[in-house]
Amino acid sequence: MAGQLLWPPQNASLLRRRILPGLPALRSRFQPSQLIVFRVLQGLAGGGLQPLAQAILFETFPKEKHGQAMAAYGLGIIVAPIIGPTLGGWITDNYTWRWIFYLNIPVGIFSLAMMARFIHDPPYLKLQT
Repeated sequence: MAGQLLWPPQNASLLRRRILPGLPALRSRFQPSQLIVFRVLQGLAGGGLQPLAQAILFETFPKEKHGQAMAAYGLGIIVAPIIGPTLGGWITDNYTWRWIFYLNIPVGIFSLAMMARFIHDPPYLKLQT
């Protein structure tokens, strides 16, 4: 619900199923100074993603499973900032910084497959189209 208050439903539907999580990996051909600009744009555009993700969780899972869904979501929120910089530093030291972006390609493909399989529009969005 919170994601719908911040973002119009038409954008929520677009982000819900059609966003390409692996697409930022294509940025790796740019210079490091350009990457700073892309990170700023990514931060500005990503402001509504957390409330939207929580809204999708609440719409996808039945009420009795909301606690489990939020626990799994919270686990990712806690573990990602620990593993991400550590893994990124190791990859940068042992390979090059570009491999951090190349790693996003299979992750993006996997994310698209999981979204197509498990996330469906709720009935009230299907009625609007």
